[in-house]
This record gives sequence, C-alpha cells and structure tokens, in this order.
Amino acid sequence: MFLAQRWIVSVLTLLVSLNAFSQDRAFSVRDDIAMVRFNHLAARAPGSGSDIANRSPDGKYFAVVTTKGILGEDLVESDINLFDRDAVESYLENPSIHVPPQPKVIARIRSYPHHQEASDYAPVIKDVRWSLTGSQIFFRAEDMRGNFQLYEADAEGGESHALTPVARSVEHFDLVKNVIVYTYSMPQSVGQEESPRNLDAIDITGRDLYDVLFPGRQQALRPENYSMGVLKRRQGHWQDRPVPQYSFRDGSYLDSVFPFVLSPLGDKVITVAPVTTVPEAWKVYEPAPGYGQFRFGKQDSLRVAPNNPNRPRQYLVVDLATGRIDLRVEAPNGRSLAYIDSNRAAWSNDETRAVVTNTFLPLPEDSSPATTAGPCPVASIDLPTRMVQCLFLPRDKSTKGHPRVMDVAFGRDKNEIVLLVSGVSAGNEVMLYRLINGAWTLASVSELTGIGLDIPETLAQRRSVQSELRVFIKEGLNTPPTLWAEDATKKLSRQIWDPNPQLSHLLFGEAAEYRWNDKRGHEWTGALVKPVGFTPGKRYPFVLQMYSYHRGEFLTDGTSPTAFAARQLASAGFVVLQIPKRPDTFSDADPQDAFEGYRSAVAALSEDGLIDPKRGGVVGFSWTYWYATNAISQDPSLFAAATVADGLDNSYMQYQLTAVNGYGIRQQMETIYGGAPIGKGLTSWLERAPDFHFDRIQTPVRIEAIDPWSVLGVWDLYASLFLQGKPVDLIYFPKGTHIHQRPMERLESQQGDVDWFRFWLQGYEDPDPSKLDQYRRWRELRQLRDSAQTSVVPPNAGQK
Repeated sequence: MFLAQRWIVSVLTLLVSLNAFSQDRAFSVRDDIAMVRFNHLAARAPGSGSDIANRSPDGKYFAVVTTKGILGEDLVESDINLFDRDAVESYLENPSIHVPPQPKVIARIRSYPHHQEASDYAPVIKDVRWSLTGSQIFFRAEDMRGNFQLYEADAEGGESHALTPVARSVEHFDLVKNVIVYTYSMPQSVGQEESPRNLDAIDITGRDLYDVLFPGRQQALRPENYSMGVLKRRQGHWQDRPVPQYSFRDGSYLDSVFPFVLSPLGDKVITVAPVTTVPEAWKVYEPAPGYGQFRFGKQDSLRVAPNNPNRPRQYLVVDLATGRIDLRVEAPNGRSLAYIDSNRAAWSNDETRAVVTNTFLPLPEDSSPATTAGPCPVASIDLPTRMVQCLFLPRDKSTKGHPRVMDVAFGRDKNEIVLLVSGVSAGNEVMLYRLINGAWTLASVSELTGIGLDIPETLAQRRSVQSELRVFIKEGLNTPPTLWAEDATKKLSRQIWDPNPQLSHLLFGEAAEYRWNDKRGHEWTGALVKPVGFTPGKRYPFVLQMYSYHRGEFLTDGTSPTAFAARQLASAGFVVLQIPKRPDTFSDADPQDAFEGYRSAVAALSEDGLIDPKRGGVVGFSWTYWYATNAISQDPSLFAAATVADGLDNSYMQYQLTAVNGYGIRQQMETIYGGAPIGKGLTSWLERAPDFHFDRIQTPVRIEAIDPWSVLGVWDLYASLFLQGKPVDLIYFPKGTHIHQRPMERLESQQGDVDWFRFWLQGYEDPDPSKLDQYRRWRELRQLRDSAQTSVVPPNAGQK
C-alpha cells in the first residue's frame, strides 16, 4: 500500500513537472505588448545604467513611471510607482531580507497616445514633478479625448485629481513653491472651414492637401493656439488665472525637447517660441553637417508655418503678470538648423541671469559673423544688460566635435555655472565654469568637492562625491530591464524590482552583436537574433530590419513597434538581423549604401552557415521604406518577401502630394535629385526616383499605411504592383500613428508581419479561424507569383 502511494505521488510530481515545463513557450507579440517598460523624460526609453528615479526633495521617496499595453481594452496603462528610500536602504544593507520593497502605485491612468509621439511605447503620464515639500507629485496625463490635464497626487496615498479643465490640453508646466505656470491649447473640432462664399466652392490655393481631402480627421501635426495660465495655491486651494496677451500658434510634435522653466520667484518663465519672420541676416548661420537644406535663405512662408515641426524657434523670457516678452534672444535655437543637442535652461536665484543651451548667438552689428556662425553649446544671458555670452565654442563645426551638454544649473551664485556633459571622456562628466573678469572660465574638477549646489538631480547624481543612493536600470540584449539600487560608498548593489516576472517563463532567441564588411570595405554592425531552439549547422529563413538598435539594451521589436518584430520572428524560427542605418546624406547614395549593407549581410550570414539565402525577407519603416523598395527594385532575387510601412521613398508622386505645403520634404527631395521634377529637372527624377522602376519588383510586398495621408503616400507602390499583377497586400490603419502605440494596432502590424514572412518563407499558415480571409487572400497572391501573370488588369486578388 505504501509503495502504491509513493508511486502515485511520483507520477503526480512528474505530471506537475511536465506541466510546468510545457508552460515555457516562445516570446510573442502579445507578450511584447503586455511588457512593462520604464519611462523617462528623454525622447526614447531609458537604457541600461540610466538613472531613472525621480527623488522627492526631502529624500524620503523616489518615483518611477512605467507603461504597458492592455490588449483586451486596446489601451495603454501608465503608473507612478513610489518607493520608500529607507526601505530600499534597509534591503541593500541587510542580505537577510529576501523580499525587496514593493512599490506603491499612487497614480494610474488608462488611455492611449492620440498624437504623433517621438518615442516608442509612449506613456500617458508625463512630466512628473515633486512639490518643494515632497508631499505632492504633479504630472500631465492624457485623457480619452487626447487632451493632457495637469494632475496632483498625494505621496502618502489617496486619489490623484485634475487641476485644469478637461477642455484644456496642457503642453508644458513648471512649479516653484505654491506657483504653477503652464501652457495649454483648447483643441477645436477638426474640419472647421472658413465661411465660403457659397457651399459649392472654396478657394483652397496653397492649402494643405490633407485638410482639403480629409477635413473630418485629426491631423497628427495639426497646429493649435496656445495660451498660458498660472495656478497659485491660497488657503489650500488652487486659483487659476490667464497670462494676458500671451498667445501663439504652433504644433506640439517636438515641444517636449524644449525647456519651460519658471523663475525662483515665480514671476517669469524661460521658454522657446516660434519665429514668425526670419531676419535676412540669419542666412549666415551654419546648418548641421549634411543638412544644408535647412539653411536660411529667401523668405519662405512654409519655413515658418505652424504645421512645420522644424520651424525656427528662439529663447525668450516672459513676464507672467503682464504677458510681455522681457527678453528675446535674437538668434535661432540650434534645433532650427538640425543641431539636436539637448535644450536646457536655468535661472540664477536673484533672477538677473539665465543659462540656456544649444542656441546661436545674436549677430554683431559691426563685425564679421564668422565666430558666431555655429551654435553655442551653453550661453549665459545677463537680463539687466541683455548681454548673451558663450561659455565655450565647439572645437569644430561637426555635431560630434564638441561635448554634448546634458544638463545645466547655477552653482553657489550667479557667477558659477555647472554643466553635465558627455563626449569628453568615457562617461558623463561634471564641469564648472566661473565668471572671472567678465569671461567664463573652466574651473578644475577638484573645485566641485564640497560645493552646496542647488542643481538638477541628473547633475547631483554625478557629483564627484557619490554618497547618495543611486537607482538605475540594468538590462542587456538578452536580459529584460529591472530596477536596481546602489550605494557606491558602501559598495552595495541589489535588484529591487522586476516589473516583468512573467518573462522568466518565456523562451527567447539569443541575441548578440554581429559585424561584417561590404564589398567596399565598409564595416557594418548589427544585432543578430537566432531562432528559439537554434541548431548549429541548420540554415534558417531570415529577415533584415534596418533603422537602428541600442547597444546593451533588451531587444524585443528591434527599433519600433511599427512593422518590426525581431524577437517575435526569432520565436517563429527566423534568424533576424537588426541593422542601424548609416547617417543621412540626403542624396541617393543613402539607399545605395543600404543596398550594399543588405547584400553583404546576406552574403556574410550565408557564409557563416546561418541562413538559407533564398528564403529572406526585409522590413523598411519610415526613412528605411526608401531603402527597402530600392533594394527589391535593384535586385529582385535578393529577398523573397518584404514589408514596408508608413515611410517616404522620395518618389515623384510623394513630391507632388507634399511640395505645396511640406517645406522640409520638398527641400529634401530637391536636394536628393538636384532640383524639382519640372522641365530639365524631370530627367534626373526619371533616372533616379524609385517609382519609375517598380516594374523590376518581383518580391511579394506587404504595405502598411497609417492614416489617410499615408495611404496617398504609398499608393504609387501599391497601384503599380497591383496593376502589374504582382503580389501586394495593403493594410490600412485609419487612426494610426507613425510609431504604433495602441495595442491592437501593434498586434495587427507586428503579428501581421510575422504571419506574412512565415507564409512566404516557411509555407506556414496560422490555424487561427479569424485569419481565414487573410490566408485565402495570400494564397491568391501566391498563385499570381507562381503563374507569373503578366496581364495589365489583374483579377480581384489582393483587394480588401
């Protein structure tokens, strides 16, 4: 009897073990969507080693923002997670404590990013700030209409509540003591037209084609009218008042990269505002290398138009009582001419001096502008005298030829400025400048020791005496991000939070850096992901994805969740190579360089015995849409399947659609082809523009169009292939954004690509009954390919 019981127990244990093992499965698109990601003020997600904590002024707490997708609700959820510093330090110092401190969620918002975002996996909670006492947290949160309200949350618990009306969308805010200043728009219903003289005719000369054809849809870069408001706390209540006279019209796409800093007394603000007229003298300012099309020249209304995200901007100081502009730096911000260094600003305590970064200097009236033609990395502004001085000039005019300024602050007084810079040594470094005899002079690093600096946290964390607790992200190409704490003085470090414990039960293809050379001897570097269950000596189907990748960071999609699915394809048995594109030269050498990169990668992977060169795919997104279509046009046998998504291929059709109102795109295309496609200039376009060579394409192509404008942009490729009877599939996201943010759109884009490549390169069809129509359509496309149909008007295969 006893033996029988033992046998039963052994069998049950074995079954439990087998069941547990069977739960291990390969990482999927759904897992990617549900993954919790850390958020940061930077444009993209923070990487390994990034200081992520937003500490309270009293040092009692630190806050971390995270975001994940909720697929069942098609929403994004962002949390503010609060950690107790004492609990974290106790956990660090006591190895006997096995359970790390758990974060307390003090704010949770479920919505989705409605507008174009510059970052992947964008949060719906942004700009988290502490009150001076550390008892409250303020933040912007996006509602289901796409408006951002300003919220206040109690650090000790309780519900967060909005401080601004639902009809206002808050773009910037800053706070000092009991004063908050903010800018906001009041979004209007789209599609409102000027009153026409009759209902049948409207003058649309010079109008944006998107507004003409799609007046009822929200345009991603639609400009808004912005105003400014001030909140003051009196007797426990916030009182709101407008800033008089302050108003301008602008788009919000790049607003997050510009500073908005309230003065210590709460009566002035440093901000960046658009330029409505470019002075003739500004033509001497040098654009960043490779961006000659940004040079100021003849007056062009499109250059300063509100819907141009690259319109010129300049620093100014606004008086909050009157709304008047107290000071305007009479020179453009560096980003206006494609210098993408960080934009920061700070005040001296007495409000007589400010420091700003990445700005050109005002041109002297009676001397050569040669010394001011390039941007100044850091400039001080003396408000009483309106004098603007540069702390140091770049060593050369290259964007890589000088230290990158990450942050700025004043030191003990207005005559000391502290910088956090990168590019001067192996890591980031703190630099101190002093005003001596009217000139800013670099002090020695040793002089930083012991200075009681009232400086931003990013600087404080890197002071030469590192006695404070550091909270950072730790991750690798194959290691999901986790939160760690470190006390450098005590040499203690421990993981304090794994927001994704579910990933430890999933299987991932191994990723590693991969290097190869093209036939010209140029070296390429990418991230190679091997299939789950990789077998040496076996040749696998492969997919090349080109845009970028970030060394040392956990790789899932590859770059963005639009069309890219690196780890998910590896789960389905593919070798995937994520390739960083080369710097843009805005010439047709760019797609040719990429073509050589593609060809040499296929040759290297084949020579290494990793891939079957006849079963390859390519993905192009945004700028690399051009590269992918060029590659399948030049060498029809290079790839057996392709996906291109929401991008530019600098085609004749895209030029005609955008040239009237798209300043930057028009200049870009004319730079590439040496002029407009008119008269003699058309000859160059006929030879070099991709849409005149789509007859060469033999590769089955999946096209993803995001919003109505995108459909117009990809229609030449789709229509050309369709009319030639070649396999093409067009997928449309009516309300999508360039970088997919909503979970259902990510699922359709990424899983759709996995299905597409599996169908063409593995002959596999997902048995999911909801995909019956998809595979019926694709089998018809395969018949087109196999029968090499050549009729001008094909049957209805591929139609939706």
